[in-house]
Amino acid sequence: MYFHCGNVSRHAGTAPADFAAGEKEGKMKEYMCEYCGKVISGEHVMIKTQRGTELHICKGCIEKERHQREAQKEKP
Repeated sequence: MYFHCGNVSRHAGTAPADFAAGEKEGKMKEYMCEYCGKVISGEHVMIKTQRGTELHICKGCIEKERHQREAQKEKP
């Protein structure tokens, strides 16, 4: 399993302006968040499983999950 941030260009050395240009031209893909079901049209996290399935998760859900795990670790 690996993490991939949705707004990072696939080609090394390209400027962040390329991301903004693609957004203006309507080339941005929209995905559904696997946790909350909301439409994601921008920055998100893509997880590719060993089976080849791609999971798209919005940043808000990632932060919620992180805080829940930290809270569980703090409990004795």
